[in-house]
Amino acid sequence: MEGDITKLSIQILDKHGNVVEGNTHIQIPVVQREIPIHVRSGYVFNTEAGKQVLRNLNFLGFFSNVEVNPRTDENKEEGVVVEVKLKEMDQKSAELGVHCRIIVPGRRELPATTSLQPGGTVTVDRRNLQGLYRSFHVSATTSNFFEPWDDFSFKLEYAHPYLDGVYSPINSTLRLSCFNSSKLSPVFTEGPSVDKVPPIWVDRAGIKANITESIIHQTKCTYGLVMEEITTRDKRRNICANGQRVLPNGEISADGPPTTLSGTGIDRMAFLQANISWDNTKFVNGAVVGDRNVLQVDQGLGIGTLFPLFNRLQLTVTQFIQLRSVEEGAGKPPPPVLVLHGHCGGYIGDLPSYDAFTLANPYTVKGYRMGEIGAARNILELAAELRVPVKAQYVYAFAKHGNDLGSSKNVTGNPTQVYGRICHGSSYGVGVKLGLLKAEYAIDHYSGTGAIINLLANSFIDA
Repeated sequence: MEGDITKLSIQILDKHGNVVEGNTHIQIPVVQREIPIHVRSGYVFNTEAGKQVLRNLNFLGFFSNVEVNPRTDENKEEGVVVEVKLKEMDQKSAELGVHCRIIVPGRRELPATTSLQPGGTVTVDRRNLQGLYRSFHVSATTSNFFEPWDDFSFKLEYAHPYLDGVYSPINSTLRLSCFNSSKLSPVFTEGPSVDKVPPIWVDRAGIKANITESIIHQTKCTYGLVMEEITTRDKRRNICANGQRVLPNGEISADGPPTTLSGTGIDRMAFLQANISWDNTKFVNGAVVGDRNVLQVDQGLGIGTLFPLFNRLQLTVTQFIQLRSVEEGAGKPPPPVLVLHGHCGGYIGDLPSYDAFTLANPYTVKGYRMGEIGAARNILELAAELRVPVKAQYVYAFAKHGNDLGSSKNVTGNPTQVYGRICHGSSYGVGVKLGLLKAEYAIDHYSGTGAIINLLANSFIDA
């Protein structure tokens, strides 16, 4: 429907879908600021304008349902009344997700009650404090409820949007968080010609404060301070100061590259972090076209273990090129799209191994194990993907390359050389997107072997 907009109506719905009259938890000015000016009285309504309203309001993450319904104005010929209907998410929520693993004790032993290892995640949210969408989020995760401290991780975050007022065009949001996480380090990974390397876990605990500002449409800047303690551990959760390797007699030797800057297995540091993102993408019949770029800088302050000073810079550039013009509208086929992607990173100063750039994972250079290509101070990743629509889905072909630019030898202890990795690698393949899932066949250029990969459709060049 198209026509001159005569009225914009914002309606708040209860959980039963009925319009709520009078006071609600939703501040109408918060909603109004997200509605583009060309969806106001006096402008011409069109379908794309309605889609923009849906995207803006859904992006807030405040509402369980958003509807934009244009209807004919009975009092004016060719007039359009735009109704925006909103259903707020529950202000309080708590969720418990549980999984259970069975640990088989041995070939001749049957699993017992002690072989069951239940784990899961507890999440608690408190939303829309004071009607301005300030919120608390708490989550805690462990793989073993009986011994939770072995791999316990948590996050506590407070978000304070509209820091400088609802009517400010900058829309600053303050976030304060404390966290604890544990992840397998891809730096200490074997290459194609080396036997399996014992894993190293990197635990991070600390606090983070940042402010996000909207500069112009779809362009945001985030800056803040991070203070954290980093501990490296072996598979038995003991503090580990060096990487490990398996000797010919089966014993494990801890004489590999240092895992931390201090050489003790524990580092503490503080640094500034800032990033700016430019997002000029849009949807054409469901296909993403346009460009999206992100620049991030981490700057060490000389505070912490051995007074670390460093600068870490990353730039990501992605182009979604529409290859053919198509008629836009509901049910119309999307255009074929060529995606070109580049990511480069550089590190100057004190570099602990856990912060080195790693090459190869299921979302970048595919067909390799995590970190199998190398760990380096500087990296360059390039990718191209051709997407061709087939009915409601699309098939695609891709080619990707990652290179350490000769900088892996500048990582302390040179874990890339110690563990027999190859410093650069390429892959290519084909895939099909089925709803939220992808099925891919990727061939790594080094060995010439292929592998089938199944993953969620959120790769680094996806929308």
